[in-house]
Amino acid sequence: MDLREQPFFFFDAQTTGIRPPTGRLIDFGWSLASALNCDLAPVSSQRFSLPGEHRLSRKVTEITGYTEQDLEGQPTPESWCAGVFKPWLQQAGPEVDAALIHYAQFETPFLEQLLEKLPFPILCTHQIIRRLYPMLPSQNIRAVAGFFGHPMLGPNRSGEFVKATQVIWRGACDELTKRGVTSVEDLRDFLAQPIEKKPRGYSYRISTAQRLGLPDQPGIYRMLAKNGEVLYVGKATSLRDRVNSYFRGVKGREKRKLEMLAQTWDLQVEVCGSPLEAALRETDEIKRLNPRYNVSLKAGHRQLCFYSVDFGSSDIRQSELHPIGPFRPGNFIDMVQALYRSLGAEEFEQIFYEPLDPSVMKAGFAIFLQNHGLRIEQITSIRSLLAYGAKLFRHYVEPEELESKDKDEDADEEAEKELTAEDLAGKFERLLRRAGGELRRAKRLTQVLNSDVEFKHGEEWRRLELRDAAGRWPWGTIGIEAYDRASILLSELSRLEHKLHKLADLPVGKSSAPKR
Repeated sequence: MDLREQPFFFFDAQTTGIRPPTGRLIDFGWSLASALNCDLAPVSSQRFSLPGEHRLSRKVTEITGYTEQDLEGQPTPESWCAGVFKPWLQQAGPEVDAALIHYAQFETPFLEQLLEKLPFPILCTHQIIRRLYPMLPSQNIRAVAGFFGHPMLGPNRSGEFVKATQVIWRGACDELTKRGVTSVEDLRDFLAQPIEKKPRGYSYRISTAQRLGLPDQPGIYRMLAKNGEVLYVGKATSLRDRVNSYFRGVKGREKRKLEMLAQTWDLQVEVCGSPLEAALRETDEIKRLNPRYNVSLKAGHRQLCFYSVDFGSSDIRQSELHPIGPFRPGNFIDMVQALYRSLGAEEFEQIFYEPLDPSVMKAGFAIFLQNHGLRIEQITSIRSLLAYGAKLFRHYVEPEELESKDKDEDADEEAEKELTAEDLAGKFERLLRRAGGELRRAKRLTQVLNSDVEFKHGEEWRRLELRDAAGRWPWGTIGIEAYDRASILLSELSRLEHKLHKLADLPVGKSSAPKR
């Protein structure tokens, strides 16, 4: 049978952990389709209840959008499998040779737990894409679906991921056919071939000429998907330099940015009169458009986060019990908390956003300790980890931006790969350093909030006033808008000559209404 006509099972799973039994299924999606009919093929999904001892972590809720209330009253995976899934497989099974899953290494253990023995082989679309498109900036499911023009909106849901896998398969199937892979047997032979060394550099939908033709002026830029959706809005002192910095080199690049770049088909720019105007325009556009790859400055139900002195608890309001802040929820300090819990547990939690082998994480942290001359006995609390993170932040020197062609080529040699323990040692160092930076930033935000600001624009000194009075808990009665203004101001002041005047030093009765 022609590969494009061959029906396949498509599966996806959302879980509480990387593998069973500690990880539990909370959402499962399935479908039967071929490359030719995937646009019309129905996709089904099912949520599952959790056993009494299991809870959803904040990270799982953030990634999936599910709360524990969403799972109440749902069937268990075992009862659903016996009553629905196995009968469906038996009915559809005779005409299906295999299942297609994106990053099948993750789903396979959960399928094996459900079915005890897999009645079909599993083929991984991630491995297919790695061979077909080695120069794609990212080969995760969102990046590849966007590369083929299919935007994935919202949180991780199994039904949406099954549909995305179908789109990926259709695009991959077209390319496979061009290469003479026209049957399932050919596909198995194709997957058995070793993956070629990744070429230097990445391939993008945006042309080099378009990027280099951008104005060397302050402004904002919008990155667009194939369907015109705005993926990201950013500000720039120089639009040409800032936009092109996304496309230079790969060393140390965040996977989320690479994921976005794989989906970017077009750019829009808007010139502004100054960097400060660009910063203010950026926050307005982010709130108006709500781009899915912008993290900060979005509208909606954003809240601040404040911690107790021992970092053992948090609240959305600053108070005597939770004085340390402000922070954004889901910050690096939350990840440090997960790291500290992992040190006393049998298995490391999933600290980072991508699923990683707990044993490799443990080995990576051991290498981190060795690299820094530390002993595990020295880590007595979350505060001790954060104190070392603050030290790393104070002594960190930002690497110089790669400018020459030779340096860019050297950076391009680092490809997307399976992370080793040595790689994770670096990730742990970056995590602690960034958490230390967040502590420093919280103190500076409060300092800015409790001050009137004078800054130099050209030859003129101007004053910016944010609030009426400081008080013992200055963030206790204000919210995210003041936080955004203070954040923008703090960022821009780092580039400007400025003075801070504490409110207590100002004349009594001075007005301090927020101004922009």
